[in-house]
Amino acid sequence: MTTPNILIRDETKEDIAAITEVTVAAFESLEISSHTEQFVIDALRAAGALTLSLVAELDGRVVGHIAFSPVTISDGTPDWYGLGPVSVLLAYQCMGIGKALIQEGLSRLKSLGAKGCCLVGHPDYYPKFGFKNITDLVVEGVPPEVFFALSFDGRYPHGTVTFHRGFAATGDKPALKIPLFHKIDCVRLHVTDLGAALVFYRDRLGHRLIWRTEHAAGLGMPNTDAEIVLHTDGGGEEIDFLVDSADEAASQIVAAGGKIITPLFDIQIGRCVVVQDPWGNELVLLDMSKGPLKTDADGNVIA
Repeated sequence: MTTPNILIRDETKEDIAAITEVTVAAFESLEISSHTEQFVIDALRAAGALTLSLVAELDGRVVGHIAFSPVTISDGTPDWYGLGPVSVLLAYQCMGIGKALIQEGLSRLKSLGAKGCCLVGHPDYYPKFGFKNITDLVVEGVPPEVFFALSFDGRYPHGTVTFHRGFAATGDKPALKIPLFHKIDCVRLHVTDLGAALVFYRDRLGHRLIWRTEHAAGLGMPNTDAEIVLHTDGGGEEIDFLVDSADEAASQIVAAGGKIITPLFDIQIGRCVVVQDPWGNELVLLDMSKGPLKTDADGNVIA
């Protein structure tokens, strides 16, 4: 049975309560569900990470919903997105509504310049949309037979996929309290002579060279993957924090009461922004949306 009168459109603020109702009802009887899907959607929305949030409307009523959000892939491949949650009210299932939501969502992702989409879902359903299991693309803790990917350009990344932190939401605490900072990415130290600084930090203090450019070098520390970055570009000591998305983090900082000091800008590995908390502390936030630096055998950064 199909429904020709279904309208697929972007969500509005007025739809939020209905989306929650549809999501709770659709997953209520599923034993494999953790029944936190509505909290995931709220967390993604609060973080500004709902790349697409579409509703299916029938006769003026929201009967279905689908969400798409950015994912991070360990090989640095950008512009991939996760599909889900997707839900349709029980009374309206098997009418082509879920199919319409998925097809419209994938079409819109392509128009946004996305390179692909992935999801965790039923192995009998998603292959009909072109999704397939990719041997070298995984999600930690998820059986490979239920993780699917669809490339829009025929090229598939390799590595581990990490869904947005909003998928950890359980409803036990507000979405904004899901930690924004992943870890300290690096401590930046200004030096006037990079060669002499390498002699000091690498040769005399024993820190391993990870990468090097004409004006900077990254050194390792044994009990962390955070780096000591020596640079000659000016400025003093600086601590950089890694986030999922610098763009989303900037919005979240402002919403929480902070402000932007240096607007978002591109860096070699992704995006960066300098913000300030309410007490005047400046924080440098960066993401790795372009992937890690590529180096040759001697640690020199290559294009």
